[in-house]
Amino acid sequence: MAAHLQQNLCELDVPMLVMHGEKDKVVAAAGSELLLKSNKNADKKGVLFQNCFHLVSCDYSCAEAARVATEWLKSKM
Repeated sequence: MAAHLQQNLCELDVPMLVMHGEKDKVVAAAGSELLLKSNKNADKKGVLFQNCFHLVSCDYSCAEAARVATEWLKSKM
């Protein structure tokens, strides 16, 4: 499955917000960077949260993550 995803990332063309915890031990930040870099769509944003782990929406910066997501979504309306 992972190989299939990597081979087809170049087809990705969607608006995207990627939020990643700096201390995430489940998924490397490089994966988020690759996802953003591979996306052809110009409407993309990556946010790295300091002192957060895998679930930024439930971690130390949950209020900040909610604010960032809300602002990004509102900008699409």
